Amino acid sequence: MKKIIATIMALCMVSSSAFVYAQDDVSETPDTTAQTEETANSGNVQEEEIAEAEQISAESETAEPVVYTLSLEDAIAMAYENNPQIEANQYDQKAKEIALDSAILAKQNYRYTEKKAKDFGASVNYGVISGFETHCLKNGYYVDAATVQYDLSRMEADKISGSIAYNVTEGYYNYVLMQKLVTAAENSLEMAEANKAVVDSQYELGLVAKLDYENAGLTVTIAKNALESYRLNMSVAEENLKILIHKDNENCKIITSDDVDCSDFVSDMTADIQGAMESRYDLTALKKSKELAYKYLDLAEIGTSASSLYNTAYSSYINAEYNYTNTQKLIALLIRSAYNSICTSNADMETARQSYEMKQKEYESGKIKYELGMITNLQLTQIINELYEAQVNYANAKITYRLAVEKYKYEITIGL
Repeated sequence: MKKIIATIMALCMVSSSAFVYAQDDVSETPDTTAQTEETANSGNVQEEEIAEAEQISAESETAEPVVYTLSLEDAIAMAYENNPQIEANQYDQKAKEIALDSAILAKQNYRYTEKKAKDFGASVNYGVISGFETHCLKNGYYVDAATVQYDLSRMEADKISGSIAYNVTEGYYNYVLMQKLVTAAENSLEMAEANKAVVDSQYELGLVAKLDYENAGLTVTIAKNALESYRLNMSVAEENLKILIHKDNENCKIITSDDVDCSDFVSDMTADIQGAMESRYDLTALKKSKELAYKYLDLAEIGTSASSLYNTAYSSYINAEYNYTNTQKLIALLIRSAYNSICTSNADMETARQSYEMKQKEYESGKIKYELGMITNLQLTQIINELYEAQVNYANAKITYRLAVEKYKYEITIGL
């Protein structure tokens, strides 16, 4: 058969060569003028296309950006749309489903063939398939393995969705935080400039020392630099959020909700840990791997304890059992740690809130004292800086607490 195919291919190659040579013999001298004109026209078309693309790009840059006002839920929904990870998982599920159908069909064919052979008193020849593989096929091991893969692929869809949602949540709140820090820096600059205006007028009248005058100017410069730095960080945070929601190639502006839910989080950690043992993707995968390893070991016991097959199966089962049991402990510890982070960040947030409120009062009092000549401008500048720092710390504390709560929620459901 191989010789016949080779002969046919050789004949095809000879015929193709002969056809090419025949074309070369009858072909006429090409019209170089026509080719030159065609090349010139092609070049003109390319130049027009480039010019058109540049014009579209320029118009896109100068056009008003599309404004998206998004809640966190809106941002997550955008991230789900046309997501390649979700699409890839859908194809993976289909592949695993086909593999499962094939495994079921193989088992059914085996039983049918075995029954027919038994009816006719004949033996079944499976060619290159070993006796142990036949044993696994007969006892449904391959069907069980394919079922596990299919179930895990479907569970992975929830894990992918959860991971996308958590990443967007992180990106969203990081952008919210940067906006709050920009606001704090703007407030700080406003206070510094107001203070400088007062000091400038007083300096002209000889009422304050040169040191106070220079310090007021330096404070404004520092505030401007801080504001510029936070604005750059906010721009990066916005671009990161755009990437997460697939809007990075679009001329757009993202407006987020300034409201950060900082209400007390109440949950039963013990019940949450128990629920995580059943719902987390990683633990489910390890549990099913352990069950498959045990079944494989049970099938391998057709051999002796001195056989390589049995010892390999036993080794795999011990590792699978250890991985599952040890990961259970680590997950429980991880959840406790996540819960402790909520408690710690909640306490830090409350402390930061009280500090911020106190510094606001100190600033109002400091302005009056400065106007009355009870404190120096250097002391007032220190009060302004402390107020700014307190505002930044409070903004950070609120976002840290919110993200700690979100992280805990994902840890006790699908896992990160």
